[in-house]
Amino acid sequence: MTHRKKQFYSVAVIALIVLVVILLYPIGSNLLKIVRLHTYVYGYSLPENLAVEDMAKLPPAQSVPILTYHGVIEKGEVGPNTDRKTFISQMETLKQKGYQAISVKEYDLFKNGKFVLPAKPIIITFDDGRKDSFYTVDKILEKLGFKATIFLATIKANENDSFYLNWDELAKVKATGRWEIEAHGRRSHDQIVIDEKGSLGTYLTSRIYTPGKGLESIEDYKKRVEADYINGMVDIKEHLGIDARYFAIPLNNFGDSEISNFHDDAYKFNRELTKHFFKFAFTQVYKKDGIAFQNFYNYRDSNPHEVKRLSIENMSSVDLVKSLERFAPKSFPLIFPITNIESFLRNTQLISGTFETNNGITLLSSMSTPAARMLFGDQGWKNYTIKTTIAREKGRSVSIIAYYKDEDNLISLSWGERSIRLVERADGKERELASYYPWEKEGAVEIAIYLYNNSVSVYFSGVTVAYEIPIKLSRGAAGFGVWDPNGAQSTIRKLEITSLNK
Repeated sequence: MTHRKKQFYSVAVIALIVLVVILLYPIGSNLLKIVRLHTYVYGYSLPENLAVEDMAKLPPAQSVPILTYHGVIEKGEVGPNTDRKTFISQMETLKQKGYQAISVKEYDLFKNGKFVLPAKPIIITFDDGRKDSFYTVDKILEKLGFKATIFLATIKANENDSFYLNWDELAKVKATGRWEIEAHGRRSHDQIVIDEKGSLGTYLTSRIYTPGKGLESIEDYKKRVEADYINGMVDIKEHLGIDARYFAIPLNNFGDSEISNFHDDAYKFNRELTKHFFKFAFTQVYKKDGIAFQNFYNYRDSNPHEVKRLSIENMSSVDLVKSLERFAPKSFPLIFPITNIESFLRNTQLISGTFETNNGITLLSSMSTPAARMLFGDQGWKNYTIKTTIAREKGRSVSIIAYYKDEDNLISLSWGERSIRLVERADGKERELASYYPWEKEGAVEIAIYLYNNSVSVYFSGVTVAYEIPIKLSRGAAGFGVWDPNGAQSTIRKLEITSLNK
């Protein structure tokens, strides 16, 4: 063989090797990732002499916080996922703090009076059904004695998408006994074209746009969306023998928070379907500055179709504990002013607007957010009195809130320039309990509200507005609100909330 031929063959062999590497790299890389996922071994790293907090002497809890994860990844861009080292730190911290993971079914039993919660329960959930929601997680849960729930969008298992758990793998997930598998729709994460510009919306929240035909009819939209709920449940039943009873709202969106060409109608229709098909529907609360911004504890009487979860992502274990402690059930009394403002603020929750604590608790709204509201205490509070001194400084009305569960369940004492009004809103239906007109005094007012044995009494700067009027609501947080289309401002100068239970 001549020298020139040897050079040619050498170049050809090198080129062939390069070509094989280029063609096989994605497959090889994916295979390597899958092998790593399947062979991951978790080493329990808590020091043996570091004792887990003893919960034996604490009473059973009356509410449950819920966490949401997507993928737990080994390397790469974290995004909505959680780095595996961070996840281990989170789980070990929960274990050390005495938390016990319960199942969604056990929370369901608790709501029906058939299960006693441990002193510090928690529910751990994963959305979508990804491989990295199981293989990087299961051994950690097993060693720590934790349970978890997967909400499964079934189209990926049906199509054997290599990024997601297939049906054989899901059968193994079920067989561990540590995992629940529940519903997340079938094509619920698919993107669809929703207008002539090619804008994309999500499968459940918009009507499909077809060039030359326009938008699908409302009737066809409703048939398609309802079929997705049914098909997701049918897939889980046929492959795993599970009757799905619980549903995680896909992408935390029913048309109210993302691009949609059907908005309120989509939201109402999807809410109707979740209520029809499922016992629970799970939503996600928001974070601010890395910690929870809204309450994610769920009580016996919490709305079963707005079960709150905190999306964890790559939150540090320190911030996770801060979030849990911030919204953990609070004890009476709650008094302002106090010397430690940080202690007081841990018992408050800002729903909307802004607030300051320079010369009292000043709540402010704006033109973009006409109503501002903050809460004191938590949804588990019952039989208490609110005594406060408030100055209405700007705006049409200011309110003291009692027995707040959500915007459809609360008691509100509101006053403006000339009138006082006491209203109860139960399951979205509002009724006036009492009113007083005209109110013509200026300056700060002193208010006392007594809630005891399903009745309310109100005293307003020397005026008896209500006395032992029967109410439907039985528990909930206290609160403070202001409203005006151009912005409002009022200040609490004194506040004392105490229990009436003997």
